[in-house]
Amino acid sequence: MSSILSYYEKMGGIEIKEFLHEHIYRGLYLIENLKKSKLFKYTNSFLKNFGESLTLYDLSRLSIIFHDVGKFAYQENKRKDKFGREYISFIGHEILSAYIFNLFNDFLYHDKIGTINEAVFFAIYFHHHAMNVNLRRKNLQKLRLFERINFNNLHELTFIKQFLNKKESLAFDEVIATIKMNIGKNLLDDILYETNHHLKRNVWEMFVSDPLFKRLCFATLLVLITVDYLSSQNRSGERTRFFNVLKEFYNFYLS
Repeated sequence: MSSILSYYEKMGGIEIKEFLHEHIYRGLYLIENLKKSKLFKYTNSFLKNFGESLTLYDLSRLSIIFHDVGKFAYQENKRKDKFGREYISFIGHEILSAYIFNLFNDFLYHDKIGTINEAVFFAIYFHHHAMNVNLRRKNLQKLRLFERINFNNLHELTFIKQFLNKKESLAFDEVIATIKMNIGKNLLDDILYETNHHLKRNVWEMFVSDPLFKRLCFATLLVLITVDYLSSQNRSGERTRFFNVLKEFYNFYLS
């Protein structure tokens, strides 16, 4: 298994760790019954309009697998708050994750257009939207200046292939090779530019012009946010009011 952490904090001698492969496993487990859900049936009613065979389950599966892969570059980004709590800051990881998924999507489809998969890009990019994406983007640029982000753990991302089929695994190999080839060549600038360009030129154009695509984006994002939060609760064991609301929503609409 990979040693990439998706969460880390240490306070008063108590250390809490969550590994990325654990987080993904829990997320995928939570969508096992998605195909029987109300939201799945709703999106199925209009997905045929896109001329592709993918379903909300397929999009949710990919969004869960890829939404936190950008965290591999933050493993050394440890900080301390005013209370003495040590933690890893993952600010902006969703931008790197979206970049990786966009590469993956290109290699998976080659010259074909994976229109539906753009909803996955949308979900990954905005799964922390409440934390102000634009501010997180600016902070990511600052992180580069302080050398807080690096790509030394890239090789550990190969564990992702255990969640992918053969065709997807080959595409992911090409992603890793492409990033390796570009390390040290203004890669972070390219990531920031490419994700912003793709969002504005591809995703937003469809989002604004196609109401069905907009619904699909929000449905995929809704599944990801719900599953991401519910699968994160093992970190502290705390059951907040928000957790209870999401759990009720999950039980009624997603399972």
